[in-house]
Amino acid sequence: SRAFVPAKKGQPVEVAAGHQTKVALLLARLGDVSCARGPLSRARVFHTATRLPSGRILLIGGAKSSVSVDSTCSGCLRLEASRYTEIYDPSTGAFTLTGSMASARYFHAATLLNNGKVLVTGGYNSTSGSLVSAELYDPSTETFTATNNMVSARYLHIATLLNNGKVLL
Repeated sequence: SRAFVPAKKGQPVEVAAGHQTKVALLLARLGDVSCARGPLSRARVFHTATRLPSGRILLIGGAKSSVSVDSTCSGCLRLEASRYTEIYDPSTGAFTLTGSMASARYFHAATLLNNGKVLVTGGYNSTSGSLVSAELYDPSTETFTATNNMVSARYLHIATLLNNGKVLL
């Protein structure tokens, strides 16, 4: 199993999941590079990785992929969206499961807000398609809460924190 996290200049870095051996995880932000020593608890692709004010990294959602062969599609890639999140702690090199989202999603956006919470917007899953929902992650309680829906469903979008504290989607 493998997962990808953003690395320097937007290049993905492959991370082995579920193995007890050391894994190399590049968490590059402004030239800062760390090495993970623990196993990623869930394999994932198309997730987000957000650095929290504590320095820990929040990995949100994503998808588990599998190749299926059936009468309708030979060799199709099937994506199963995930509600699961985990925290990578660079001081210990460990990954730990944390609160789960209400909606499973991949191709979503995650934005660190000025109050230290993380806004998760939109995304996609095979049940609902493009998502209109949004959730807030609170690192102090390690929980997600639903917040107002967006006006339009979207995925593969960019969310930018503006100087006034609002998020531009």
